[in-house]
Amino acid sequence: MLDLFGNSLKSESLQDSLFEAIIQCKYKRVKELLRKIPVTVRNAEGHNTLIAALRVEDEYRRDRLFRYLVKRGDNFRWVQQAVKGGGGRVEVQGVQTV
Repeated sequence: MLDLFGNSLKSESLQDSLFEAIIQCKYKRVKELLRKIPVTVRNAEGHNTLIAALRVEDEYRRDRLFRYLVKRGDNFRWVQQAVKGGGGRVEVQGVQTV
């Protein structure tokens, strides 16, 4: 199904589902959705999946999900270098992951 501008509504709902799964830290659901859409998508606010993952409250779950998303994303090389070379700690707008 298409909207008035010819954009796919299905893709949009998959993106919304992906960001919801990330924020709720539904690891299996995130993996399932990433088989259908790229990891580099952005939500309506312009945030990518990594920024959404940094908002997970539980430190262990946030770290696990963040690292999985970094591993899946070709376009996140700057983060991959920071995680590997910067002592393993990444901080974005006051939210940290180790």
